[in-house]
Amino acid sequence: MKNLIGIFAFVILTSFVVIEKPKRLQNGHYRVELDKEYKERGLNDYEFTLEDKKFIYKLDKKVENLEIIWVDENSFIVKGLTEPAIPNETEKEIIKNTKIYFRIMNQEKNEYFFKLGEEFDKYPVYAGKFVKTE
Repeated sequence: MKNLIGIFAFVILTSFVVIEKPKRLQNGHYRVELDKEYKERGLNDYEFTLEDKKFIYKLDKKVENLEIIWVDENSFIVKGLTEPAIPNETEKEIIKNTKIYFRIMNQEKNEYFFKLGEEFDKYPVYAGKFVKTE
């Protein structure tokens, strides 16, 4: 019986995937793969390229050059995607009280799992992973 418990404990302990502390996204090309539930709601995967403060957004054949603003090492805002690029007065008031940003939750090799929403949002706008391809 002790042998069975020992084998069971060994299998459990060695079967965990090593989850790295998330690192800040580096310059390069990323594919965004949304979680299944968001795809079922009609949202689409997309791609982006990060070049310093540029966030080059690619969806189908549409390409937009946007600005990325880092909140901390694992959170960022994209002007024109997570908030209006040129907000009107009403939007400026909303932005003062509500910040929607990408939060990188964890990392496994070249995959960065994220949520898009407010800081303590139980129900994010959407979630998925950034997969670094270059």
